[in-house]
Amino acid sequence: EKIAHMLANEDDPFLWVMFVWQWNMIARVSNITTVTFNHMVWSDDHLSTRWSKTKMDQGGKRAFNIALMANPYDWKLCPITALAVWLSCTSISGNAVFPGPKQNKRYSEGFINFLLN
Repeated sequence: EKIAHMLANEDDPFLWVMFVWQWNMIARVSNITTVTFNHMVWSDDHLSTRWSKTKMDQGGKRAFNIALMANPYDWKLCPITALAVWLSCTSISGNAVFPGPKQNKRYSEGFINFLLN
């Protein structure tokens, strides 16, 4: 929680958004960077998403939906708020939520720099 709160106060929301999504999806960074809009759907009171492949499932045969619930008590831990902030600060012209070829490297290097400062 403390890391999410500290990252939310940074100028660039990328690290915070990735961290919150990684935390809420209990996933590797490389999985988070593959999330796409066509795999997202609102289901009752939550956002449901999945990734098409993982390290152990390259074909996506065992893919399952992951429920992302809003956190009305702490916006800095809320994946829905994080997505809204990301969409309002970024110009996205495609299907990927985190477009770009090296977003996991960008996150890893940025997170290490954040921790060292």
